[in-house]
Amino acid sequence: MMGMRKLACAVMLLCSALLVLFVVPSWAEACAVCGSVQTESTRKAFVGTTAFMTFLPIGMLFLVVGWYIRRTLEKEEQEGRFGDR
Repeated sequence: MMGMRKLACAVMLLCSALLVLFVVPSWAEACAVCGSVQTESTRKAFVGTTAFMTFLPIGMLFLVVGWYIRRTLEKEEQEGRFGDR
């Protein structure tokens, strides 16, 4: 009986997640022509936000890859140091 309850909870969670995925984009509607802004300050804000949202994930990816490379090199160095004994 407990297995059916867990399955029902999993199905409800999946249905809720799908519902959110289909509803949330309609909450974030934006104009289709964002380049037709009226003021210079709005245009600058749009360009700055676009640059930020473009380079943030790229920077995060470089940080993760750099951390992984550094960690791997440190482990290899430790294995080399202690493997000689």
